[in-house]
Amino acid sequence: MYLDEYIMDIVVNEPQVLKSSKITGDSIVNNVIESFIERSNVGFAKYGTSLDRDDYSLLNWLDEAQQEAMDFVLYLEAAKNKIKNAGINL
Repeated sequence: MYLDEYIMDIVVNEPQVLKSSKITGDSIVNNVIESFIERSNVGFAKYGTSLDRDDYSLLNWLDEAQQEAMDFVLYLEAAKNKIKNAGINL
């Protein structure tokens, strides 16, 4: 089974019970895949659904993405402040 088929099988058939596994020879890629799986599990537990849903319009998805992007900028600023306040020069 190819990697994309393996991932599609997990996503389509078992979204609420995803388990991570080392499916590539690249530890960085494996870590990212594991993070996505963990995030999917948390989201499913919290909201009772996956992102495969029909109750959101395109505008709803764009609003969600915009809010996440704004949060990301805030996290970056907070991290920068911590570095500055610690006197770390990068």
